[in-house]
Amino acid sequence: MPYTDQSDTRYRIEFSTDEPGALEALLTGGISIVANEALKTVLGDEHGWYCKITDSVTDLSECCWGPTKGEAQEKTFRALKGKTDELIENQERTQARQRHALQQQHESQQPKYRSDADDSSGAGCIVKLVVGLIVVAAIVWIVLAIVWVVFAVAIPLLVIDIAAIALVAGLIRKELGRFLLPLSVAGALLVVADYNQGWFTKALATNVPFLAGMIPVLLYINVLAGLIAAYLLIKTFMDKRSPPSEPAGEFTRRNLIAMGCLLLVGALTVGFQVRVDSQRRQARQSIAAANSVIENPVQSKRLNAEGLRILSAARPDFNAAKRVFEQAVQLEPNNVEALNNLGYVYGKLGDYRSAEPILIKVVEMAPTRKVTQGNLGEVEAKLGKTQDAANHFCQYVRLFSSLERGKSLLARTFTDPDPNVQAAVSSTLANCN
Repeated sequence: MPYTDQSDTRYRIEFSTDEPGALEALLTGGISIVANEALKTVLGDEHGWYCKITDSVTDLSECCWGPTKGEAQEKTFRALKGKTDELIENQERTQARQRHALQQQHESQQPKYRSDADDSSGAGCIVKLVVGLIVVAAIVWIVLAIVWVVFAVAIPLLVIDIAAIALVAGLIRKELGRFLLPLSVAGALLVVADYNQGWFTKALATNVPFLAGMIPVLLYINVLAGLIAAYLLIKTFMDKRSPPSEPAGEFTRRNLIAMGCLLLVGALTVGFQVRVDSQRRQARQSIAAANSVIENPVQSKRLNAEGLRILSAARPDFNAAKRVFEQAVQLEPNNVEALNNLGYVYGKLGDYRSAEPILIKVVEMAPTRKVTQGNLGEVEAKLGKTQDAANHFCQYVRLFSSLERGKSLLARTFTDPDPNVQAAVSSTLANCN
């Protein structure tokens, strides 16, 4: 029968004997009591104890038998201590494995962190490099733009306008007039020469096209500035050589003579320049006309080929072909192929009155073109001119190597059910010899 013999805060100690209880006696019908009494007789009254010790900390328990309570308790404590030591050892091994796993995980993550840092650093270097290249490119572009403006615009403008600039500076700083006024005259001569030779003026017109129309204006302004500077130089020279006896105005006799001479020089210069410009324009127009004469036939043939491509489609667009052939004829009015194709398209569109004169022109230019003779015959038949149609059909037949072959092709080619067309074809087959 179990009962508590001793306990403390950690361990709970229970002792029990092997004497049968009331339940055991009831279930065995008293046999267990008889057997127990027999054992007592043989072994004595005290035949042993069971000790069960439970550890409330580790929740482990152990039960051992001993002949006395002390021996049973001692055996149980030793057995429980072995279990407890084994449990602690297992826990320490488990904790060691966990620490090892955490350490490996930490070590495996370190290279990744370094790799991420390296990637971030590499990306930052690439961004800095790209930004640096963009900045360098922008600086180079700005420098090149400044150089271009200086050499392509500023210097040509300065050279072209040197006469006007020197005159204005000479009038402002009169003490420098003896240097600036001759420079103005020389600048006027330079701008006239440059305008005709195409040095700085040509470079300016090429680099800044919107200033091209201003160059003639700048020419005449600087010529006028040079003339004024020349007048001032002459007047100064004459005043020094023979000073006037008393102050007089600008319109004295000798000043008027100087003005008249300079105005004559200016008028001759401007007139000469206008004549040269007119001759140059005429030369450019002649060259352009010559180029158009050369280029127009090429373009006309290209358009004629485009029209034929439209006609060769499964469902030809005759209106589109008509527009293309009209452009070809406009570029080259004597293009026989384009004229014939235009007349043919007019006929397909039912505009026979427009087709007839075009095809007649082609026949007059190239009477041996079989296809044009046939097209003209069909158009005239559509217009009710059966006899004229038969005549052109006969010309069509005669242009072949034999009449039989020509008549065979005529019958196979012109199959329009129109009665006039068939009448002209039948007349040709019967009468053309």
